[in-house]
Amino acid sequence: MYRKYTPEEKIKIVEGYIRGEYAWCEKARELGYNTPPGCFKRWLCVYQEQGAEGLYPTKGNNIYTKEFKQMVV
Repeated sequence: MYRKYTPEEKIKIVEGYIRGEYAWCEKARELGYNTPPGCFKRWLCVYQEQGAEGLYPTKGNNIYTKEFKQMVV
């Protein structure tokens, strides 16, 4: 079972990666492989597209651009 991360934790992980503090595989190992690497990639894509606010939960359905959907896939 995978651990749930708070938006603040996700932001900290993504920003650390962007600053070059570690590679995804290093962070996954540090976190005990409790989160699949694909989650990290999705967090990064959301962060790049929507900023830190995108990692916070929203009410209702999310609306994504066609370009964002293609980038995530």
